[in-house]
Amino acid sequence: MSSPAMMRRKKNVKKGIQFCLMVCGASGTGRTTFVNTLCGKSVLNHKDSDDPNDAHVEEGVKIKPVTVELELDEEGTRISLTIVDTPGFGDLIDNEASFAEIVGYLERQYDDILAEESRIKRNPRFRDNRVHAMLYFITPTGHEKLSKSVEGGAGVDSSMNPEDLASQSVRLKEEQLRREEEKLREIESKVQREIAEKRQELLARESQLREIEARMQREASAAASVPTQETNPGANGDHN
Repeated sequence: MSSPAMMRRKKNVKKGIQFCLMVCGASGTGRTTFVNTLCGKSVLNHKDSDDPNDAHVEEGVKIKPVTVELELDEEGTRISLTIVDTPGFGDLIDNEASFAEIVGYLERQYDDILAEESRIKRNPRFRDNRVHAMLYFITPTGHEKLSKSVEGGAGVDSSMNPEDLASQSVRLKEEQLRREEEKLREIESKVQREIAEKRQELLARESQLREIEARMQREASAAASVPTQETNPGANGDHN
């Protein structure tokens, strides 16, 4: 008899899993890189270089949901992952309007699901786009900006599960350097051990060769010291 967990897994394999993830954070905090690494392919495009002529224009936040199909495990369990990107979020001096835009988007998803559930005849192709979790990327510098961001993001607590992620590009570089140094030390230690082992082997072979050479010299000396026997040609002849 199948357990509830096994039945749930079979259902997930057959039907698939739907999950919606929102990523927020200022430009350069690693949203795009994180999403592309998570999905194992290019899902979000990196921002093109800014046009100096438009530097004075405040575009504001843009909400861009993208859905990608992924395979979770070897059993074929598939997940329909919706990434809700928010380019422009956190790029302004005052981001209160950006937070309001995010909260408004979240509330609209709940309104849509409520309206669909209230229908007499529901749409079988309706997709639930309610956000399950939000990853909030924060720059590693600027404590005042961090406190304001957390304070402003308190408004989304009731709508979803926010998780703050500090951008650690500098720390990651330091960590990578530390790991590379450790690898180099390990390689150096390994090479030194191999050199010592090879040196011991060469010394052992050299000692064996010296022993063989000494033995051959002793045998040659012993052979040279044995007197040679001269045969008398008339010893066994007939005497007339």
